[in-house]
Amino acid sequence: MVPGLIREAGFTHVEETGRYTTAFGTLVLIRAVKPEGGEGGIERGNRTS
Repeated sequence: MVPGLIREAGFTHVEETGRYTTAFGTLVLIRAVKPEGGEGGIERGNRTS
């Protein structure tokens, strides 16, 4: 679920690098690469300065 959302945001090479069980639940570490130029799948609207 989360890796898919990360890919939709424009990241590539999404991979799970670790998984730890804690008293509060499971903590998952994910690594991803943002392509040069920052082209993503989610549009944020117009920015004006």
